[in-house]
Amino acid sequence: PEGLEHEVVNMLIECCSQERTFVKFYGLLSQRVCTVKRPYALAFADAFEKQYNTVHRLETNNLRNVAKLFGHLLYNDVLPWTV
Repeated sequence: PEGLEHEVVNMLIECCSQERTFVKFYGLLSQRVCTVKRPYALAFADAFEKQYNTVHRLETNNLRNVAKLFGHLLYNDVLPWTV
């Protein structure tokens, strides 16, 4: 939905972080929504900055999953390396 991109992105990140291990589905789904609609890529870039600034609050497992999610997006050139 228009205007709710940040909520969808936060939901994807939160769901991914709560898994026991990294589930590639979240990376692929995030990649797909970013390539289909540009506002999602911008929302992920904003979320990356927020996650980076609050990384010290995450538990080890959550941190690992979030890092793998953003690593997947960066590796597949969905997010620019300048984030």
